[in-house]
Amino acid sequence: MSKAMEHVRYLVDIVGFRAPASEGERWASKYIAEVLERLGIEHQVESFDSHKTFSYPLIIAFSLSVLGGVLACSHGFLGFLMVTLGAVAFYQEAHCRGWVSRWLPHEPSQNVVGRIPAKGEARRRVLVCAHYDTSRSAWYFHPRFVGGFRTIFLLTVVSAMGLPVFVLLGGLFWSGLFGLLRDLSTLWLFLSILVLLHREVYGKNVVGANDNASGTGVMLALAERLAKERLQNTEVWIAATGCEEAGLVGMRALLDRHGQELEKALADSLQEVYTRQFDNRLYQLENRLLQRVGEQQEMIDSLVSRSVMLEREVSEIETRQQEMQVQQEETEQLAIMNKHIIFGEKERFRRMLFIAGPSLLGLILISTVLFFVLFMRQTEQTDRKIMALRKYTHNEVYETRDELLMRFKKRIRKLRERLEQRMVKNERKEK
Repeated sequence: MSKAMEHVRYLVDIVGFRAPASEGERWASKYIAEVLERLGIEHQVESFDSHKTFSYPLIIAFSLSVLGGVLACSHGFLGFLMVTLGAVAFYQEAHCRGWVSRWLPHEPSQNVVGRIPAKGEARRRVLVCAHYDTSRSAWYFHPRFVGGFRTIFLLTVVSAMGLPVFVLLGGLFWSGLFGLLRDLSTLWLFLSILVLLHREVYGKNVVGANDNASGTGVMLALAERLAKERLQNTEVWIAATGCEEAGLVGMRALLDRHGQELEKALADSLQEVYTRQFDNRLYQLENRLLQRVGEQQEMIDSLVSRSVMLEREVSEIETRQQEMQVQQEETEQLAIMNKHIIFGEKERFRRMLFIAGPSLLGLILISTVLFFVLFMRQTEQTDRKIMALRKYTHNEVYETRDELLMRFKKRIRKLRERLEQRMVKNERKEK
């Protein structure tokens, strides 16, 4: 059983939650394929498309029934048609025929199918299957209510399938009694819609140690033993199906692809290996397999010892889950405290802005006015200096102009005197 617990721990602690058609589910399928590859078992990964939850198809079917139940009070025939349509939709979804879910968005998922051939001629075929995807939490899965899950399911079936009968008989014969049954059924289906919506909005993805990592771990451990000790005339199929929590979509895809091959096969599904005992179907399957190889009594003793070990190890898993839940609650409390602190800091910052904002605006205005006054004064001083400089430079320009004129006149005089002297000399020479 230690091998089975290794697989359970890997799926729970390493992979985590494995919602239908999610990345976690694909990771788990790769792990299962790697285990079968390591054991030398011929296998294949078969892809298919699926919706992600069973809630929305049921919500649509129940909504048709509730709407018809309300309309039946005033429009009897129209209400009867609506509740009949809702009942047919619920019947189809309950029998995994996808009458409503086929119109919902689909994502890729996969099955992992392995085959262990017989030593000799294969005269019979055995199918061992377990789903490896996980569900979301819901209040009807709580330990306080899960004991009444069958009763809740039966009431839902009676309400959905009986509502057309109540509407029809109430309109034809006795409206008092059947009208009361119609109203109660409509109310119950309305409450079912609220429960399913609460699951989708507030439910959390669970790691699924019991549903169904335990069944997958037992299936892989059984495959390891059968791979080492093959049966003489029995071929064993190992099927790990996905999207079971969306409405047995993986099993339906398996039967669509291998229905003829598995038509006469002995099948057993390993679903939720509980802490106190194994499923009786698992005992029956293993006993039949052990009768073929002559080891019935020895295997029963080993199963008893392994069941005790499984009980201990599953109790350890539950303890770990409780510790993880406590840690998660502490983390959520810390997150809430951080939100309160951040909100308080934001409020403090807003108050500071409300108080300091006008002061800052006043300071900005005052500084702007002062700057403008100083700038005007500086501009006036600069203008005065420029005017004084202009006057000074203007006087100097005029003084320098007069001096140049005087110098120029003196030179002209000197040149005239020289010319006159030369002319006199020339005249003398000519005489």
